[in-house]
Amino acid sequence: LPVETEPVEYRQELYIWEHEEYMTALGWCGYIYNKRKMGVLIGAPGTGKTTILKQMAAQHPGCIYVEAMSSMRVRDLVSIIARDAGITVKGNVYSRMQDLIAGLKSRRDVAILIDEAEYLKKWDVDKFEYLRKIWDNTGTPVILAGTPELETILTRGAGKDNLAQLYRRKYELQLKGISEKVALTHLRHYHLTTDAAKMLAQIGA
Repeated sequence: LPVETEPVEYRQELYIWEHEEYMTALGWCGYIYNKRKMGVLIGAPGTGKTTILKQMAAQHPGCIYVEAMSSMRVRDLVSIIARDAGITVKGNVYSRMQDLIAGLKSRRDVAILIDEAEYLKKWDVDKFEYLRKIWDNTGTPVILAGTPELETILTRGAGKDNLAQLYRRKYELQLKGISEKVALTHLRHYHLTTDAAKMLAQIGA
């Protein structure tokens, strides 16, 4: 790298580099949180969705971060949200849902952040509808983060399933990911050869 761009002291640890898209995404998350909306964050693997959601959760202690898994049932999802919100739920799925809604109605600090949300489609799309009902009944902000497959699920549903009611309510942000040029600017702060920096920038992009 050019001598004039080398820092006086190289970094020795990894850190979150707050580039433009990252800050835009955090600001968007803040808007969803403050305005109590339902948002959908779309990006290819590696574009920073998980990092953004976890940073959002760190900034707002009431946020509930959930990593979706294909084995999740509606009962699992409801129970996880209730547990992390400190709300006691009992009985069947309907009873648990009513307990959760009652507990969230008076809360202004809680937001539900679902990472890898495309996995919620397993079995059926009911989990998306339950999240919509939570939002409809309590105004609790919800952010669904996932790959472009998530947008396909929300746009078209799965088979006979229809998610039009959820899709009409959502605010969407698409992540493009870091560019090679921006990655090189970041890597300049580490002690790397020019070839190594270029290779890592290409991988990152």
